[in-house]
Amino acid sequence: EIQEEIGCRVKNVDYFDTFRDNSLIQRCYLGNLDGSVSINPHDSIDAYCWIGRDYQDIPVAPMLRDQIIPALIRRGLM
Repeated sequence: EIQEEIGCRVKNVDYFDTFRDNSLIQRCYLGNLDGSVSINPHDSIDAYCWIGRDYQDIPVAPMLRDQIIPALIRRGLM
């Protein structure tokens, strides 16, 4: 999926955590990108940005904002 969306392969993939919100379950993994990010012009992605600890002004999905990013910060991964 990553290669299809942004043209990169992922190496060294490890399970991170599972997050739940109502009926949505999101299993998250960490890995290293191999290649240069290039958005597929035939896909529905318009743009991308790297998110850091100061992400509050960037519009992101609620689960990402409320659960996933805070978990990454707590574990020293951001």
